[in-house]
Amino acid sequence: MSKSQIAWWCAQLLCVGVGVSACTGSPPEESPRASRESTWEHFLSQVHQEPGSGVYIANGDEPFSDVTQLRAFYDAHVNTANVGTRQDGLAIMVRNGARARWTEAEKHHLSYCVSTAFGTRHATVVQAMSDAARAWEAAADVRFVHLSEFDSNCTASQLSVVFDVRPVSGGAYFARAFFPGDARAVSNVLIDESSVGRTRSPSLTGILRHELGHTLGFRHEHTRPEAGTCFEDSRWEALTSYDAASVMHYPTCNGTEGWSFTLSPLDIAGARAAYELPNRIGILRPSGLAYIQEQGRGTTWTLVASDVQALALGSDRIGIIKTDGNVYVKEGSLGAAWMWQTSNTQALSLAGDRIGVLHHDGIVYVKEGRLDANWAQVRSDARAIALAGDRIGVLGNDGQVHVKQGGLGADWVWQTSNTQALALTDTRIGVVHNDGNVFVKEGDLGTNWVWQAANTQAISLSGNRIGALYTDGNVHVKEGGLDAAWVWETSITRVLSLSGDRIGALHNNGDVYVKQGGLSTNWTLVTSGATDLVLSTP
Repeated sequence: MSKSQIAWWCAQLLCVGVGVSACTGSPPEESPRASRESTWEHFLSQVHQEPGSGVYIANGDEPFSDVTQLRAFYDAHVNTANVGTRQDGLAIMVRNGARARWTEAEKHHLSYCVSTAFGTRHATVVQAMSDAARAWEAAADVRFVHLSEFDSNCTASQLSVVFDVRPVSGGAYFARAFFPGDARAVSNVLIDESSVGRTRSPSLTGILRHELGHTLGFRHEHTRPEAGTCFEDSRWEALTSYDAASVMHYPTCNGTEGWSFTLSPLDIAGARAAYELPNRIGILRPSGLAYIQEQGRGTTWTLVASDVQALALGSDRIGIIKTDGNVYVKEGSLGAAWMWQTSNTQALSLAGDRIGVLHHDGIVYVKEGRLDANWAQVRSDARAIALAGDRIGVLGNDGQVHVKQGGLGADWVWQTSNTQALALTDTRIGVVHNDGNVFVKEGDLGTNWVWQAANTQAISLSGNRIGALYTDGNVHVKEGGLDAAWVWETSITRVLSLSGDRIGALHNNGDVYVKQGGLSTNWTLVTSGATDLVLSTP
């Protein structure tokens, strides 16, 4: 969104073009139909041209290399009678009749640099990019990779990365990005200096969540006719139903979620439709052999490692603790190479681009980014660890639970005591107290606990589902709000795992059952003779 558009749509509010600004003014008396009938001259007068590069910016934050490309866009998508007529979904960019998305080979290597020209704010931008990237990585089978070795030479001509992140000042936007398939010269995330170091909403991280949505191919949600205003063009295709709460929807264009710019449930569903996460099931055999099956890709079990004592699955990562305490992780396909991580380990957790380990001495270490990133010590005297989104949870040897949210250096927030088990999602925390009572809280770290069940031995969380494994081996799952009704699922169970719309149960006899869909769907026996079960995290 250009600054002139922001002035139209805001009155004493902080506004986002895909960034922020204090602004004044009144909404224009212009309907979507009036926008569609814009002349070329009027359209060109509303387009910003970047100084130096000469790149044109339309729709607030979309780049066009030259006036020829811009005119072709106008003729095909603005000056036409049938634009904006589709009625569905989180919208993905359409170019030359095909979805603009990264290929299977590209989507796990979306590398970028962050220019040191940010100066003293460089670390702030690095962290905000990491946090924004993690939100999309948790939703879809994509991987953003910060190649910091190129930060000192981070320009539009840096060919060792997919895109560069650089500062600008005094432009007509507050941040802008690009779409898959754009030329390298315009494959940039440019951030106006006014957007860095903000203390008010929207945060820089929120701005970048929106921008990285563009880099994955997603359009502004308000270009759909249901928004009733802010029409842009017809270059989109539906992935979900219309979503006024989308991270890609401007609040000033009849969006409903204010300035948080967080991914909505439909954003997550749309991202998964474009970049489907592998639905993996992992099991251990008594012999220490670890097998993985990818649902939807046949029923074959693939042997991935031997001498394994523990197995963890992330979105596209597989982690193992060997019987000697060494940890290895691989990412991508089942045939990818293992990378050694650390030794002397008793517990392992994966979430997005984070890896967490608990050493035998009770010290917790977490790394984020590439598999060869450095470890950061975050806690000591622990007996369990859980990762989810940008949250880290630790259960201490004294039964105290602490959780932090944000960067690895964020402050710990005490949660509860007398705890035997801990589970996390990016919005929920669940605990089993020593007396078998289950409590769950939802929202920020300071919200109140809500009692859920008694006589339990384990809990599993995923999305809006809560699963409880009772001491008698019965499994109950609820879906929706914290006050939703429990639904009995199965019995004689020793391991329970939830992931998205899947439920997995390992029975006492070693049989593994998985169901997908509603809580009342039928179970499928997927294998026998297992000693542990884990489902890949969505």
